[in-house]
Amino acid sequence: MRHLALAVAALSLTAASLLLFRTLQPARTPEPPSSPPPKPSSAAPNQQAAADTAWPDSLRDPATYCERRLRDVKANPSHWQDPDAWSAEFKAAPDDDLRAGVVALARSIDGRFFLAVLPGALESAKLEHRLSAARAIAQLPEPLLPHGIGSGAAAQDPDTRAEVLNVASNAPAELRPALLSVALLHSPFPETRIQAARLLMERPDPSCFEALLPALDDPHADVRSCVAATVLEKTGQRLTSAAAATAWWEKNRKRFDSMLLEIPGIPPAP
Repeated sequence: MRHLALAVAALSLTAASLLLFRTLQPARTPEPPSSPPPKPSSAAPNQQAAADTAWPDSLRDPATYCERRLRDVKANPSHWQDPDAWSAEFKAAPDDDLRAGVVALARSIDGRFFLAVLPGALESAKLEHRLSAARAIAQLPEPLLPHGIGSGAAAQDPDTRAEVLNVASNAPAELRPALLSVALLHSPFPETRIQAARLLMERPDPSCFEALLPALDDPHADVRSCVAATVLEKTGQRLTSAAAATAWWEKNRKRFDSMLLEIPGIPPAP
């Protein structure tokens, strides 16, 4: 309930874009809430047709979707506290523009609800919606950011994945290593893992270097080669496994400053 109260206050400040201001006026008598759409059937051939039929007519205008569905959220908060309800809402929406409305409303209420619809949003047929969802990851609360980056690094579209890496790379300095590490270690796409490795060393520091080392065991040869070359460049060491690199780094970290430059006069560890 606290999340919903905060969301209503926030949404009133963005009335021009989401058309929600009128729902927050106490003098107006709200329309009866429309029923939540049923969870879509798993029957693939007729799934979209069933969703089109089940979707309430009152919610078919993307321009007023957020305004009208917010009434239902306020009227039945226990239902909408379940992230699965938002996932079902997204899947039941009959077109991309309405699905974008679901994403916007979920994001404005709670980051957990946004995460529930994020994988689908990242696969939208419209590039503008995919990129919008990718950029919105940056607005997640800090504890949820790795989950958002993980979903984004698995998106099918390379432009979408690149936008997600941009979000991770531009995160606050203390978060960058962990967020880029998510993409480096968990993206199913070697080219994205390589790009994450390169971004980690764009602004090198010891934390970024440490985040790089596990990828020496990457299953793809190109990723391993990229990381090994970086390790050699920064340390002068030919280290080809994560275990060997981590052991060497633990013994020699004190030889490097905050910019990963070698400090003169400190001998290598034996």
